[in-house]
Amino acid sequence: MKKYLNISKKVRVGLAVLVGIIGLFLIFRPKPRMNDSLDEVEVTDSVEVKEIVCKYGIPVDHYDISYGIVQPNQNLSYILGDHGLSSADIHELNEKAREYLM
Repeated sequence: MKKYLNISKKVRVGLAVLVGIIGLFLIFRPKPRMNDSLDEVEVTDSVEVKEIVCKYGIPVDHYDISYGIVQPNQNLSYILGDHGLSSADIHELNEKAREYLM
């Protein structure tokens, strides 16, 4: 027993590190799976993927979009008024957007 106590400190630390590494490997090693076949993969299609349509980087699938040409002297308030917004709503939107548009 005295023989083992005379081992240098470096050797004892090295043995402790080695035992620690082996212990960690034994604890965290991957567990083998018995019925896991790597050659066969079952694919099921349960949900159909819907294609997302984008215009100018904006997904437009869920919006009602009307296309047209802006006429001379036609401004945004005229266009928004044609879509049912009141003058008060248009003014409120204009005030909220003022710092971004000016």
